Amino acid sequence: EKLLAILLLIGVVTLMVLIIVKIFGPRLSTLFTLLKDNDENEISAYLNAEGELSGLFSVFMMSALQVISIFIPGIAVQVVAGVIYGWWKAFAMTYLGFIFGNVLVFSAARRFSGVIKDLMEMTNRKNSLVDKINNYSPAFVLGLAYMIPGIPNGFIPYFASQINIALKPFTVAVAAGSIVQILLNCIAGHYLIRKN
Repeated sequence: EKLLAILLLIGVVTLMVLIIVKIFGPRLSTLFTLLKDNDENEISAYLNAEGELSGLFSVFMMSALQVISIFIPGIAVQVVAGVIYGWWKAFAMTYLGFIFGNVLVFSAARRFSGVIKDLMEMTNRKNSLVDKINNYSPAFVLGLAYMIPGIPNGFIPYFASQINIALKPFTVAVAAGSIVQILLNCIAGHYLIRKN
């Protein structure tokens, strides 16, 4: 039964990836490679070549992908987007992309909660942490977790899928917890090459 659930999860994830690749084509492959390499100059050159509207959409997708992939840092996308598009356009796209990526991961992880719990092999210590969060305020704790620099934010939606929180409070926690960090990164990028 566990093997069947794992195979089903792999099948659904594969199908989702194929649909995304079919819709977004080679752009997605290029975006993922640029994010993986974490080279701000390459990301900047790619976004400039895309044109503003297409480039802003690419920023949105990069922000979502950095959450889905877990290990890709979002700061590079946010700073480069701030350099190229100015802080407010960069902020709008990276912030919305970040929220979208988190909601997508949370929803998928919640859907396959049993499989993820089995794969993570929740230990007594982790169950204790889940119990403490559930007894306190899951949205508040998650909002704080998004504010802590250095925590790979991609882990948070997977963990959140294991606690007692609905989609709407989770989304509010993501939005409230990430706004300052993303805004400051985009502003830093904006003023990086401007004199004023």
